[in-house]
Amino acid sequence: MKRTSLYVATVLAGAIGPLGAYTTPATAAGGPPAGNCPLKNGPGSVLMQNVAVDLMANDMIFSTKVLQEGAVAEIVCVKGAYGMAQPSYEGDAIDYFSFGAIGIDKVVVGTVDENGIYNSVEVTYDITAVQLPAPTVLRKAKVRHGKVVKPAIVGFINDTDLTLQVMAGDSSQMNPDVTDNVAPGKVFKMPTMRKKLDFLQLVIVGTGKGSYPVANSAGQANTVTGKVQMDNLWFTPEEVGMVGRKMVTRSFAAERWIEGRS
Repeated sequence: MKRTSLYVATVLAGAIGPLGAYTTPATAAGGPPAGNCPLKNGPGSVLMQNVAVDLMANDMIFSTKVLQEGAVAEIVCVKGAYGMAQPSYEGDAIDYFSFGAIGIDKVVVGTVDENGIYNSVEVTYDITAVQLPAPTVLRKAKVRHGKVVKPAIVGFINDTDLTLQVMAGDSSQMNPDVTDNVAPGKVFKMPTMRKKLDFLQLVIVGTGKGSYPVANSAGQANTVTGKVQMDNLWFTPEEVGMVGRKMVTRSFAAERWIEGRS
């Protein structure tokens, strides 16, 4: 099972539907019709049972094995309720991107074996997110004749047990002014001459060489007024209808900083 630091969903191979459903372009005999992935016939002697994976919102995990050892079958469909899923290139596993949702996503995996028999099983993805506090303008910028003459200081607080990564600057530019890691229980104080400071907060998942950042929240601090606007880049299943609104916020522009890292 492999993990990755991808935040923005790429175009996944196969026919990915609006609810993250994948079906083979030409469905095998005995398989479900295109766009469908029914839970029927059980796992048989093909699929593994009780496969469960923990991951963070906005995280992508590759190669969750679902076929039993030695099984000869093709994964013909994969369907999740909130995330995006597809077969892995290995042929016996699936890839999954949580797309910001938190909660339990039961992903149906359907296969057709060499005899044309359809089997299916559910894979459970338990998706969580960290609630980060909004940054605080510790000292407002001093402005004279419309120009900042004394920098503001913006504080980013990490009250979690994970390392926080802060990217801040002007989100219309490819690179942030600052990228800094903040240890648990610490505060990163950033001086800035900007009247409006865009920011992106990520949490570091894993340890050592296998660690990577996952986007968590983003927004903008007005260093003149002290007002801070922040959006979580994750949502509950009940908020699915609000995803479109969240995606079009000012803060989502900060995705270019992550694209610039890759």
